[in-house]
Amino acid sequence: MNNKPIKNPFWYVFGPLFVYWIVGICVSIGTACVLVIGNVDEFAKVISGIDTGSADAMTMAMQQCSLLAMKLELKYALEIQCVKAICSIFACSVFYFKDRKREKEENAQMPEKATWSKYIFLLVFAVAYNIGVSCLSYMVQLVSGNSSFQNTSAIFYNSKFWLQIVGLSILVPIMEELLFRGIIYKRMRTKTPFLRAAMFSAILFSFMHSNAIQMVNALVLGLVLAYVYDKYGSFKAPVFTHMIANLTAVIGTNTGIFNGFAKSPEILGVTVVICTFVAAVMFTMIQRMDTGLKPEQPSDKSDDSQKPNLDMFR
Repeated sequence: MNNKPIKNPFWYVFGPLFVYWIVGICVSIGTACVLVIGNVDEFAKVISGIDTGSADAMTMAMQQCSLLAMKLELKYALEIQCVKAICSIFACSVFYFKDRKREKEENAQMPEKATWSKYIFLLVFAVAYNIGVSCLSYMVQLVSGNSSFQNTSAIFYNSKFWLQIVGLSILVPIMEELLFRGIIYKRMRTKTPFLRAAMFSAILFSFMHSNAIQMVNALVLGLVLAYVYDKYGSFKAPVFTHMIANLTAVIGTNTGIFNGFAKSPEILGVTVVICTFVAAVMFTMIQRMDTGLKPEQPSDKSDDSQKPNLDMFR
């Protein structure tokens, strides 16, 4: 654990998040301008013939323009998300590589990296986890009657399949892992024990999502991805896991597999149980791997109380 003091701890942790928000706002404004310019004829039809001297007519025209803008934003939601992800990746990469450069300059001890053959555990875990969570989400919707999760997902899954693959399965996972695990978690991890850093980054990650089901899923997944990052000793591990989980969601939705499960509550229940069992077995295999996440040696051997417990999941 690095005990070198940070000049501004608040900016050190939250600075990259603020930069991400600023990039997102700029992209939103830019894409909105592009959509308006690209569909100027439609907006012109709305405001043509409006009596500029009538306040009611102007208000009505503004409302219609706002509705048209919202429809365009929903229509190109995934394209906008892809642009945000690309811009955020470039912005977050500056912080990420700066941190890795600092580690080399300080001769920080690098963790042992897991071999690629052990990534099969992550592959199976991610597939089982996503199918189980998706089926569980459908069960919650059936019981509560709340379809917000399905409505939110439909916005992105109405786009072209190849765009879903590129956007949801590649760009978005890289962007989110760069920010929440590669930067925020990693920076917290150099100063605090594993659980505190993992929980902090996972909570921030969950706030990125728009409904309760996705927030709970993101919280759990965020904790797992942080553990995987340390256990495998490589940033590639959480990125790979996140990509496979999202790819499973894209394929399962577009092929109608999830809708097939949702036709029967019994099938949903059995699928959740099976996927939970498989994911638990894979996570146990990951825990038993002899690499990556290991107890750190305190700088002062006489003060064992400062030694973090990194095997809390064992």
